[in-house]
Amino acid sequence: MKKREARLTTIFGKYLEISKPPLYGYYELKQTTKESLSFSSVEDHQYQKLKAVQEHGFRWKHSDVDPRQKAMDYQFTPPLTSYIVIRWKDVFTMITYDEFVHEKNTSSRKSITKDRALQIASKIVFL
Repeated sequence: MKKREARLTTIFGKYLEISKPPLYGYYELKQTTKESLSFSSVEDHQYQKLKAVQEHGFRWKHSDVDPRQKAMDYQFTPPLTSYIVIRWKDVFTMITYDEFVHEKNTSSRKSITKDRALQIASKIVFL
């Protein structure tokens, strides 16, 4: 994981920890320093996996090879909403997977602008 992406994940993870009510879901985090984000920044396999966990839930077998102590052997979480979370300079926009895909498929642009993301976001977090 890139250092910049790791920092973003830490910041957003802390926000999720303190959110009331809890914001359960599956998240793909992106960030940009520009006023738009290319739809292609979400890769094909990410679109596929976000759709899959939203419809079928998430199963994970924790590795027996990992030297760290593990809390459990296996987890299975139910279907939950998937989000594309975009960090702009001063705000996070949380856009549902379905809304993001709809925007991608119907927009005349190859990217989503910050203004449009603010309009369609299901949650906005100002930094």
